[in-house]
Amino acid sequence: MRTRFLVGCLVPALLLATAGCASSAGGGGVATVSSSVRPSPTPSLTFLAQGIRYAQCLRQHGIPTPDPSVDSNGEVHILGVDKHALDDNVFATGLQACEPYKPVTPPDLLDQKLSSAREYSRCMRAHGVESYPDPDADGRIRLPEEQTDPDYDQAKVVCDAQSRSARPSAAATR
Repeated sequence: MRTRFLVGCLVPALLLATAGCASSAGGGGVATVSSSVRPSPTPSLTFLAQGIRYAQCLRQHGIPTPDPSVDSNGEVHILGVDKHALDDNVFATGLQACEPYKPVTPPDLLDQKLSSAREYSRCMRAHGVESYPDPDADGRIRLPEEQTDPDYDQAKVVCDAQSRSARPSAAATR
């Protein structure tokens, strides 16, 4: 048993040592870092921590956005910003700079979010808003800035209430 353990540790150590000693023809054995490398979302961070890091980046780039909030059910909500209140260039530049920090929704949470968003869209259409769109792949529903459907306000009241009552409490999911 001890021999297998030692052999199992020896192989990765040799690979690391060999890789560290390798040199390329043009590099002269000196390691370099490409300036095009950008950080990527870290799945080891919680969704809340990812959201906080993203909000901090946006603020550093001139986009005034609050940190995410956590509701009474323990759900994390990343709040939006009124992009019309900002200079278009500041908004676009900030979003681009912070793209590597954009939170990655865990698959189970994304499935739940998509299911809820699809149900909400069906509810809105069932209550008279025939043109209400389905969510995109991230579960977001893109609406026109101005709602002209006369049934929109009443349908929203009904569907918001249904959505709240269908959501499990934090105690039910533990």
